Amino acid sequence: LPLRPFATRELRLLDGSPFASAARTNARFLKQLSQPRLFFSFRRTAGLAQPQNARPYGGWEGAGAGIRGHFVGHYLSALAYASAPGDDAPMLELAAAALRVLEACQRAHSAKGDAGYLAAFPTTEFDKVETLTMEGAPWVPHYASHKVLAGLLALHEALPHAPGVASTALALALGMASWIWRRGRAQLAAK
Repeated sequence: LPLRPFATRELRLLDGSPFASAARTNARFLKQLSQPRLFFSFRRTAGLAQPQNARPYGGWEGAGAGIRGHFVGHYLSALAYASAPGDDAPMLELAAAALRVLEACQRAHSAKGDAGYLAAFPTTEFDKVETLTMEGAPWVPHYASHKVLAGLLALHEALPHAPGVASTALALALGMASWIWRRGRAQLAAK
C-alpha cells in the first residue's frame, strides 16, 4: 500500500502496548516539569518578574549556560505530540500556559524595540557569535532559537483544534522569524 502522511491526532495507541506505556511515561514526565524553572531564563531576558522562589534548571538550561532555552523547544514539541489526540486537558493546559509565558516575553521585548524577539538570552549573544567574539557567548544561539521555533511550529501543526494554542504558537514563531529575517537583512545591507 502507498504510504500517506497523517496527523498525530489520527493515531491511537493500543492500551497494553509498550507504545501506550511509553506515551504515558512521557506524559507523566512532562507534567512533572516546572514551568517557572523552564522559562526562568526567558523571563529574565525579557525583564519580567519571576514567580516566587523560581530558579532555573541546571545543566544546559542553567542561567549562564551557552545553550539555554533549547530544551524549552524540545518541551514545546513534546507537549504538542503528547497533546495531539486532544483528550488530555492537563497537557493542553500546559501547552497554553507555556505559550502565555512566551507571549508575555515576546511582548516585553517588542516594547523595548526588539519586535518579535524570543530567546532565553539577550540579542547581544547573536552579535558575539556572528562577529566571532565568543567570550561568554552561547555556543549556538541560532540552534537554540531553532529549537524554540520548531516547538512552536509543532504546537501549531499538532493542535489545530485547541482554542488559541495553534494561532498563538504560529504568531510567536512568525514574530521571531521576522526578527531573525530583519537581523540578517541588516547585516547583508551593512556589508
